[in-house]
Amino acid sequence: MPFVKKAKLAPVPAPSISDFEEISSAPAILSGPVIPADVPDFSGEWDSGDLKLPRLELKHGVDTRYSDITPGRFVYARSNEDYLELVPPFSITFLRAVKGYLQPVEQGDIPMIARTKAEVFELGGATEQGRPDAPFWPPLADTLVMINSSARKTWPGTTLFDACGEKMAAATYRIKATAFKEIGTVLASWEKFQKMGGNTSARIFDVEWELNSHLRNGATFSYFIPTLKEKRIHTPGEQKALSDIGGNL
Repeated sequence: MPFVKKAKLAPVPAPSISDFEEISSAPAILSGPVIPADVPDFSGEWDSGDLKLPRLELKHGVDTRYSDITPGRFVYARSNEDYLELVPPFSITFLRAVKGYLQPVEQGDIPMIARTKAEVFELGGATEQGRPDAPFWPPLADTLVMINSSARKTWPGTTLFDACGEKMAAATYRIKATAFKEIGTVLASWEKFQKMGGNTSARIFDVEWELNSHLRNGATFSYFIPTLKEKRIHTPGEQKALSDIGGNL
């Protein structure tokens, strides 16, 4: 069995800079060929691993990147040096979500990501807290989102898509730690309850959400959390447009 470094985790740890370092430039949320085989400009097999979309991230006080962005606001980042500020609340739509589990490591180490509970167990981890014999791998979700362009006045250097009656910007959004409880569970619960209520065709991209952030005060520290609030249901035409965009990313 591979060696897995065990880490002692507090029930609600204070955020550290390692929480915000990019783990992968091409999250598993992207799928399909990037360049069709019959395009003469490119040769070889160009796939989702070669595609990099901007990242949507919540700026935290201990995050030393984006020093000119106020904590509690969001960042639309093409890189750590090329980014735009988004002031919440603003509207987003989720196109896809892939769940995984994040290996607990010491600060500065690069964690592994398991996509199934079976993979976590094989690597010597656990998916529930309090196990004395195995370190807890907390859940995360890699998501693909569309951000309404009304989130800011201008989008320099950004490709915008026509959908839902306005332009929209695509991004990946990694949801982990406290954010998973605030967003991942909300998304999963919405679709589950829709189908329990008889809407068997409900899809993740049916809903336009309001994304916001709030300051949560802990016993020894304060930190920002993202929050979701259902705003409206997209029209059938909007759902078709969003489905088409998601199918091509």
